[in-house]
Amino acid sequence: MSPTTLEITELPIGVSAKIYKDSVLETLLCGSEGISALITDFKEFHKHNTVRFVITMTEQKMQQAEAEGFHKAFQLQISHSQKPTLLYDSNGSLRMYGSANEVLKAFFEVRLGLYRKRKEYLTDLIQAHSKCLTNQTKFIREVCDNVYNFNLNEVRSSHQFF
Repeated sequence: MSPTTLEITELPIGVSAKIYKDSVLETLLCGSEGISALITDFKEFHKHNTVRFVITMTEQKMQQAEAEGFHKAFQLQISHSQKPTLLYDSNGSLRMYGSANEVLKAFFEVRLGLYRKRKEYLTDLIQAHSKCLTNQTKFIREVCDNVYNFNLNEVRSSHQFF
């Protein structure tokens, strides 16, 4: 934001704003064993679905943090190990997935099949509607061409709904 102001709007996955403030920012503000304070002040401007910390520090400390890397200095990156995951598959059976890509692949196969079924259903629906409109058009043309040889006035007098 400026040579002495920094804004943090994203936190590592699984880290809440309160935990980040208590464990990281308070330590950077007060310092800890053998480590001097990096920041001079911070303010919180959170909403229920967003995170926003505005951090103030000296220009020298800002350059030091930039040289170290902001992600590293402010502990904004964490590593997660990929463990095999046990999930239900499309048949409702438990299956071991080795990675997130395997889960996504299985999901996409199922979704693709459902998209095909939906496309077939909508195509059949449109074709049925088209056939209905074609038959209505044919009937109206035949009535207009007097193919059926009936008197419309007689039909009107015999039925109350005309």
